[in-house]
Amino acid sequence: MQAIKLPWRTGNSYKDGKYYAFRKKDIRVITSWPNPRGYRKTKTKAWMHTRRYADEVLCEMNMLLPEEDQARAFLNTVKSYITGPDDSTSSIYENFALQIQIAEKGIEAIFSTNWHWDNKISEDEIRNIKGLANKQITEFQYLKTIPRSVREILNPLKERRWQMMNLLARCPGSDDLATTNPALAFALANNWAFHLPAVTQPYRSARAMLKKKRREIALWLGFHSQSGNLLSKISPEALSIIRLLGLRKLTHDKKARKILSHLQSINGAVIDIAVRHGWLERINPILLNEISIEHDEYSVSQRARSSQAPSRLIKNIFFLEHQLQILPEIRRQRKFNNKTQLENYHNELLQFRKLFIRHDLAFDAGNAFVIYPAPPFPGNEEIIPIKDVLDLRKEGMEMEHCVASHSLLVAQGSHYVYSVHQPVRATLSIKKTYDGWVIDEMKGVRNFPIDSRIQEQCFQSLLETVYLFSTKNIQEQY
Repeated sequence: MQAIKLPWRTGNSYKDGKYYAFRKKDIRVITSWPNPRGYRKTKTKAWMHTRRYADEVLCEMNMLLPEEDQARAFLNTVKSYITGPDDSTSSIYENFALQIQIAEKGIEAIFSTNWHWDNKISEDEIRNIKGLANKQITEFQYLKTIPRSVREILNPLKERRWQMMNLLARCPGSDDLATTNPALAFALANNWAFHLPAVTQPYRSARAMLKKKRREIALWLGFHSQSGNLLSKISPEALSIIRLLGLRKLTHDKKARKILSHLQSINGAVIDIAVRHGWLERINPILLNEISIEHDEYSVSQRARSSQAPSRLIKNIFFLEHQLQILPEIRRQRKFNNKTQLENYHNELLQFRKLFIRHDLAFDAGNAFVIYPAPPFPGNEEIIPIKDVLDLRKEGMEMEHCVASHSLLVAQGSHYVYSVHQPVRATLSIKKTYDGWVIDEMKGVRNFPIDSRIQEQCFQSLLETVYLFSTKNIQEQY
């Protein structure tokens, strides 16, 4: 297949106080502290100011990188490129790590012509490793211009770091608000999404609001005036525009506000349960408090241990009730005081779904005759595309998870699902983005997590089936 020639080379650089990110479809530039500005240019459009794409660049960075051992941080990043999924080449990594640690120039030494590369490391892997090294070096140069106190505020955020950094840079006194009440500061940094109509000078308005009492700030952003204590309990990792907009509506419900205010802390799971699932009345406050101290983010090993965490059980129950079309008035009758009751109800729903599918595959007749588009990648004997509704349901029944809830997304063409049989048994969901198809999620039986390296390996194998499929067709014609 002929490669598409770009007018620029992809990569990253730092020059004159500006961080440049050269992507396949655009160039993004962000300027340094204390006057952060974002710009974007594409092959067809001239330079324009941007918040969205500047935020994507900043959210990819490790904000505490300047305080870390640079060699150790780099080695942790490149380990998977050298060792592979089975650690069969761990000795190569150990030699590479030793070279990095004793090099006088640190990770910059790998760009020297005198650097020794092991023969078992391919040219593509070398190119990737150098790209990661360059990315870390340029990120370090950009991040060290930002005060550590600011980076510590930004680091837990999963989105809208750029907007928060602009608030901290342009609005004196916002650092105190961001430290003591991150959620209120987050909403103020994105006030055009909360205050209607949106103001024309958002940071000028934010500066004016910082001089007022916090209940007035909350009221100006659309929250209840007495929701300040509730907002201060939200962990920074849980913050997102969608979650806060949903929570804003709940703050005007006195009963919901009282329940949430009595929690020790509020994480993403609690907000999702309260806002998206509407479960506040179904859960005992003690159980809700147990959920509130769960971590928002887990490592692979932690996810494996927490596959039956209360928040995950509630999420699965929510989708199962929706899939089985259980009426809302019947759902509300089922309340839960502890994790055991959640597990028992979850197992009941799984058994009920098996019986329902066995005796009546068209239990949701509205979706039974949905036609799926052709798969974006043909797949092979190990990674099989799921081409209709019935096969998707059977996959969910066999794997005991809720992949059938993706049915309409597949029909709309935004997602596609594959049944993976090698190197592990799993279900792979991919989604369409501006940059093409990417991994949405890959889960084993009962949503058991799959190692990220195995996910990448399977996805690359799936991508290669396009070329193999086209070659096979040509051979058949001739």
